[in-house]
Amino acid sequence: MNTFALVRKAKQEEGAALLTAVVILLALTIMGFAMILVTKVDLMVSRNFRLAEEAVYAAEEGSLAAMVMIDKSYLDLSPGDTLSPNDAYMEMPSHHPKWDFLATKEGYAPRAGRSSLEVSGQQVNYYQYRIQSQGYSRARAQRTVEVLVRVKQIESGGSGSRRIAAIY
Repeated sequence: MNTFALVRKAKQEEGAALLTAVVILLALTIMGFAMILVTKVDLMVSRNFRLAEEAVYAAEEGSLAAMVMIDKSYLDLSPGDTLSPNDAYMEMPSHHPKWDFLATKEGYAPRAGRSSLEVSGQQVNYYQYRIQSQGYSRARAQRTVEVLVRVKQIESGGSGSRRIAAIY
């Protein structure tokens, strides 16, 4: 083979290694940017999930506060009456900024069978409350929790009444 032919062939392939290296670096750069984008999206999704979870926990805290208010409330509420943290006659600290609730007395609850703890001479009434509680996260994400509460009120002859709340 002729030496000039080998030199001519080598000159035609002179930039192939450089071109291959540039293409590989470009592919790696694109893959790196894609990984950054995927990581960024994953962080945003986990942040949104954390904030939504925080709002759900705040809503559950509000529903628990409503149950405490129902349990401690000896007001004679009629069916359709509501309780909220803004009611002036309730003994609650100032309104909590992370939750709000509305508890509605729906009336008599479906009766359960007589318990062995119930003694004759006592009047037993079951009332049902619907609690709608909204929770807010730091970024103002909002979630709503709805709970039905059955309140069992036992009235004795002259000794007054006592209330037992049960969630179902």
